[in-house]
Amino acid sequence: MLRQASTYLAAHMVSAILGFLSIVVFTHLLTPDQYGLYVVVMGLAGVISAIAFSWIRLSVVRFNHGGPETDMRGTALVCYLGLLLLAPVTAGIASVLANVPFWQGAFAVLVAFLLAFFEFGQDIFRVRQEAGSYARAVILRSVASFALSMVFVLAGYGGEGFLIGICLGYALAALVSAPSVWRAPRRGFDQAILRNLVQFGVPMTISGGAFALHALLDRLIILAYLGEAGAGTYGAVADLVRQIILFPSIAIGSAIIPVAARLLANDEPVAARHHLERSAELLLAVVLPAVVGLALVARPLSQLMLGAEFREAGETVMPILAFSWLFQAITQQYVHASFHLGRKPSMMLYQGLAMLAVNLGAMFLLVPSYGLVGAAWALVFTEFCGMVLGYVLSFRAQPLSFRLTDIGKVTLATAIMAGSTFAVLAMSPFGPALSLLLAVSVGIAAYGLSAILLDVLSLRATAWTMLGRLRARLA
Repeated sequence: MLRQASTYLAAHMVSAILGFLSIVVFTHLLTPDQYGLYVVVMGLAGVISAIAFSWIRLSVVRFNHGGPETDMRGTALVCYLGLLLLAPVTAGIASVLANVPFWQGAFAVLVAFLLAFFEFGQDIFRVRQEAGSYARAVILRSVASFALSMVFVLAGYGGEGFLIGICLGYALAALVSAPSVWRAPRRGFDQAILRNLVQFGVPMTISGGAFALHALLDRLIILAYLGEAGAGTYGAVADLVRQIILFPSIAIGSAIIPVAARLLANDEPVAARHHLERSAELLLAVVLPAVVGLALVARPLSQLMLGAEFREAGETVMPILAFSWLFQAITQQYVHASFHLGRKPSMMLYQGLAMLAVNLGAMFLLVPSYGLVGAAWALVFTEFCGMVLGYVLSFRAQPLSFRLTDIGKVTLATAIMAGSTFAVLAMSPFGPALSLLLAVSVGIAAYGLSAILLDVLSLRATAWTMLGRLRARLA
């Protein structure tokens, strides 16, 4: 588990760094209106991908265990190509519902297909537990998207150039990975497999669509009240938070469901429970200090990294949004594992619809009066309610397992880190760059030392083991 997660984490760390760099670069090169185009199209693409394509890949992760009798690749390919034929209709529906021009809807459909096809290959690597292939594809996609987007934006294509670069990055990574993803032997189209895809995947798609719409809702409501510039400003800050918080959690989540599913398929429930306990501790140990630290350094980080037109929003909204991503990471990477493993997609649907209703009400209540800050608080409230509801529903699927002592140790280590970071920021006489560097360095050192002393993730035992090996080699 730790070896697999560390490989995923390394790959997503590269992706997060390049994503972080993208926000820094493109908030300086693009206006809020141009960045708003990117935010709206990518948000629509996420919804389209969730509704049109996610039912395929979600079923593959749950049922494809690597043997020829469960190989779904041929059936999935037919489904992808069939859905691609409906692209003009999908683009028209998206443009009408989102109240955007048709060409933006078409752009969103293209991004959605390329994203879904690339992610399908990644899910095949996850099922095979080929973490190295997964990591190489993630890194190639990230590097190619950033470099090509830079080329097109500098050539004067604005927000459209940003989107073109992203499309080409996904296409290139999928093409390079294709020989490994689609290698023989490969089972062809099978109606029985298609029935499995539909029976399990379609309910998951409905719930996934609700979650995707929930994720886009704040941008659309801000677009309606504050225009494309407001959506772009908010989206840039949210993107920055996502790069720091969500990608490390995805790296950990990538190893949770495939390993647990294999253990349950082999009738090893005790091992599966232990795996879930370790996964919960690992996820919280990575995400919680990142969230608290980000909230504390929001001001120097915004001043240093964001363009001039985005900084004020970053300083005020980033500390709030950080906690929404904490609850979202726990929900999507851990709580949702219960619904996958328990084969209860309806539970995710109930959770998604409830969150969508809460988000809609909170957004319409807070955004008109409080603008971007109101949208951020509405999202925090929604994600917290969704996390609690998801955990309650998990008792009807695959019960989730975690130890309160583990949570307590992570929380205490994070509190020590927070106190150290706050003290450094309060006393720092330096500018944003040095203050940020000093605060982050002290925070990492304080958290690392505290985690070892408190034996978070059994780090103390691991440290003693490594020290013993080092002494043996030197002897």
